[in-house]
Amino acid sequence: MKSRSVKSIIVYLIFGFPISFLSCTNDENPKDSFDVSFFDVKSEHVESVYNHCTAGKDDCTYMSFDYPVFKNLGKSEVLKKIQLKVNSFLLEGEQTNSFRQVTERFIKEYDEFIHDPELEQDDYSIPWYDSRKAEWITIRPNVVSIKISLSAYMGGAHPGSGIYLRNFIPSTGDSLGLGMVFGDEAIKELTEIGEMEFNKKYPLAEGESYDQAGYWFKDDVFLLTPNFAFTSEGLWFYYNEYEIASYATGPQEILIPYEKIKHLFSYTH
Repeated sequence: MKSRSVKSIIVYLIFGFPISFLSCTNDENPKDSFDVSFFDVKSEHVESVYNHCTAGKDDCTYMSFDYPVFKNLGKSEVLKKIQLKVNSFLLEGEQTNSFRQVTERFIKEYDEFIHDPELEQDDYSIPWYDSRKAEWITIRPNVVSIKISLSAYMGGAHPGSGIYLRNFIPSTGDSLGLGMVFGDEAIKELTEIGEMEFNKKYPLAEGESYDQAGYWFKDDVFLLTPNFAFTSEGLWFYYNEYEIASYATGPQEILIPYEKIKHLFSYTH
């Protein structure tokens, strides 16, 4: 009984009556909601380049970070909690929490690589790059969703890239997953609706299975990715390269409009 009550509160905080918060003004939000301006951000950019080249050009070795920082960071432990999670994702695998140190080390490692006498490659001219960008796609008093785009090449057959989506509850800073919003039965129906949207965008040939089409769904059964975000139009699910198909197939994404799933929230009450 307790878990159902908590879930109902979360749905109310996020979706209002039930999802109108995405288009309403501050005056229409619940009284206990934060002022959306409290979540104002400023954009930060950190980059390092090799031999004074121009970051982003094909012949330039560089590493860059673009990320938002809450302007009211010093006034809220919740904002600090969310900011830390975003920064930690951008710096995942690094031994420091300094963006500048990471970009400078990247350039140093490239320089050491091309001048390594054991590799005998003084004429190596293939540039490396590592670009990481975070941007808020939804900032509302009830839910905040962020998109983190990663793109890198450090030798090999092809570059690597990905889009990673995260959601947070502004009142606590906690991460928000599908299971905190939808009950088991609702997730089952949400998956069915998601599959219809997927097949509409990526149609199978008549009688063709997912496996035959080159998809890697376990037991050939469609699943929603946990990589999703709340947008102004609906729930956005993004399957990265190698998640359900080969690199050659590329990423897949679907958008499930709120209008098609608003009835599912009744499962949580």
